[in-house]
Amino acid sequence: MAGGRTPRAPAGGWQGEGPERANLGRPTAPVTADPADLAAFVGEWAGGYVGEDSGRQGTVVFRLAATGDSVRALVLMVPRPTADDPMPAPVPLAVHHVTVEDRTVRGTLVRYDDPEWGLPLETEFRGILSDDGRLEGWFRSVGTRIDTIPEVGHWW
Repeated sequence: MAGGRTPRAPAGGWQGEGPERANLGRPTAPVTADPADLAAFVGEWAGGYVGEDSGRQGTVVFRLAATGDSVRALVLMVPRPTADDPMPAPVPLAVHHVTVEDRTVRGTLVRYDDPEWGLPLETEFRGILSDDGRLEGWFRSVGTRIDTIPEVGHWW
């Protein structure tokens, strides 16, 4: 992600106030990874995201703490301000599963309601850690209703 990595939880982070606190109380998510590969992804990553079809964009924060064969992970999505909602609330998204292999991370999020449309979404993501420490990737969200169109986008 463009903002790079903070190798420790920020002030007010893991145990801090705000919407992320509730999700960090969730059970950990299973991880498939070599411990050495996983260590490169532990910490906080901040950057942006954009949906290719919707144009929806904003800030995304990925926090990951490893504990043996599981992770405690959170994706915090902050939608772009609009005229109707000049200060949108961050949307905490729990991670369902994570796989790390070499410099690639992929996983799925726990089903969540789209903050704009209120429809349940299932989202998968994949990212690559570059030699200069940037984490970039793509996501694909699919509505669970038959009449929805998948959203594909990228994050950095």
